[in-house]
Amino acid sequence: LLFQSSGWVEPDPYAINVPALVSGVIKDVFILEGQNVKKGDLLATLIDEDAQLDVQHATQSIATLNATKIAHCAQIPVLNAEMQALQKKIESARAVHDELLDVATRLASVPAGSVSAREVRQAELRVDAQKAVIDEATAELAGVIAGINKVNLEELSLNAQISAAQTDLARKKLALERTIIRSPVDGRVLHLHAEPGKKRMLASDNPKSAVIVEIYDPEELQARIDVPLSEAASLQIGQPVTLTTDLLPDTRFTGEVTRIAGEADLQRNTLQAKVRLDEPDSRLRPAMLVRAAFHPGQAAPSEDTNTGSGGQNLALFVPVEALF
Repeated sequence: LLFQSSGWVEPDPYAINVPALVSGVIKDVFILEGQNVKKGDLLATLIDEDAQLDVQHATQSIATLNATKIAHCAQIPVLNAEMQALQKKIESARAVHDELLDVATRLASVPAGSVSAREVRQAELRVDAQKAVIDEATAELAGVIAGINKVNLEELSLNAQISAAQTDLARKKLALERTIIRSPVDGRVLHLHAEPGKKRMLASDNPKSAVIVEIYDPEELQARIDVPLSEAASLQIGQPVTLTTDLLPDTRFTGEVTRIAGEADLQRNTLQAKVRLDEPDSRLRPAMLVRAAFHPGQAAPSEDTNTGSGGQNLALFVPVEALF
């Protein structure tokens, strides 16, 4: 035995906070402090009427956008029919134009005096008029094609809006699912911060404002030991420790030092050490006081431990009756 010191039990390495991932008011609580829970067990529920309405609204928004898309895209068959009609109209107008141009060319090539200048001029005007008809139909065709392209682009815009609405629906469904709080791990309830009607808030300065429950694993416990600075030079990582508690006075628990605090306690003049319990009893609870006996260990000391010949404190124990 090197020295003894006192401390208390705590979860190893820490307790798990189970928060409400959405702000709300607690509806029901299904667990109590000290109760064992399994992963997936129902812990509490939040009032979810608003979340259900949000899901319904988002679903209706998607249905409205889908209907708008169907109605909008219904223009495409009509525009395609108009485009085909204009294409045939242009083909027919070009055929007539070619015929009129041939007539005008023939009239212009005959000897002077065979036909009147008036007939030649009328033939040329008919050619120009037919050319205008072709140009008008071509412009209408360009407008119809532009309309088809506009509908296609607006369809892409509607698809993007539908995708955004689906994302919003997924987010609101997730918020609805999060009104049901389940245990993320197996463990035991350490602290319960919930009761029906109590508000839980994410955006708050209080670090516990959203926490429903704190859970720890009863199979993973450690002792936080305050070691006096006069004995702290003997601390080593991996050092064997024997622990006792008033709850089980006849039981000795074994453990080892897993961590040494990076800063000493100025007021208590101590250095804190974490001692993992090898086989903790299920009756042990966090914050129970323990007495730790530190023994020499074979593990290598930490970098900041003095390992010189003068850095180790040795204790010699003898019976009182041997002293005189």
